[in-house]
Amino acid sequence: MNAVPLEAVEQCYFCRSPLGPEVLRTAYTDLWPNPAGQVFTYRPCEPCRLVVLADRPVYGPALEEFSARQGGCAAFDGASPSWVVRALTRGLQARKLAVLRRVTRVEPGMRVLEVGCGRGAFAGYLARRVGCEVHGNDLHPLPASPGVTYHAGPFAPGLFGETRFDLIVAHHVVEHVYDPLAFIAGAHALLAPGGVLVLETVNKDCATFRWFGQDWGLLCAPRHTVLYSAAFFEDLPARVPFAGVEVFFDGYARAVSPLAQSLVHRLRLPLGTGVGKALAFALFALLNPWLAPLELGLGLGRAVITVVARRA
Repeated sequence: MNAVPLEAVEQCYFCRSPLGPEVLRTAYTDLWPNPAGQVFTYRPCEPCRLVVLADRPVYGPALEEFSARQGGCAAFDGASPSWVVRALTRGLQARKLAVLRRVTRVEPGMRVLEVGCGRGAFAGYLARRVGCEVHGNDLHPLPASPGVTYHAGPFAPGLFGETRFDLIVAHHVVEHVYDPLAFIAGAHALLAPGGVLVLETVNKDCATFRWFGQDWGLLCAPRHTVLYSAAFFEDLPARVPFAGVEVFFDGYARAVSPLAQSLVHRLRLPLGTGVGKALAFALFALLNPWLAPLELGLGLGRAVITVVARRA
């Protein structure tokens, strides 16, 4: 894949203000090989305190093919033939559930929706370990997890009929969608009275983003269309009528070092190729066990935001 068509974004998705001057540009992407050297730029919306991808890929075959091939995230696959991937998946799902239980109520019988469920590893884990009634949504879900009701297609309230949920979970989804305001408002509409939306996303105000800029390991251009701040979510009830919002810095992947990821990116390893992926993984596996606890000890573990928004 040499190039994808791009479209300009001139206004903020939320307040429709004109975007400010460019804050960074990068030709580096882990989505696909980029031999054409396409450049992706990010511009800020100062009123909303976020950063927007100003030349995003046109939604079409390139992104659809990637989504179908990855199944959300191929590394998180409880049905993988690799015992290493299965073990990694089990550990990640246990951490996701632990974070959820720290920030909100998760009990048997609750009706739960996971948006961006991929292959359904976490959705199935919730159904088995907690006894929730679990629904999953993704563009191309692969129904490998029993006990999960799948809804395939772009997220929209009409996809779920009259069903309403006690808990909606979206791990690292809101930074990918092309209309995030509609996404968050749609989730609000799907919550039962007193229901909770839990979002996890990357934090543009973390130290590693300031240090690495275009090489930030969580930038993921051009997949991440918006980079959020905690301040944006604290003001969320002014845009969507949630009864209250809490922000935590306790994501399920906090044991993953953004510093290690960023160092790997700075080396410009071709992550879209098999050799590049192998080299990057080996280097990350070497650095992460040392850097992750160091970052947490120094108070740098704020690269991920967990948002808990409650409906009245």
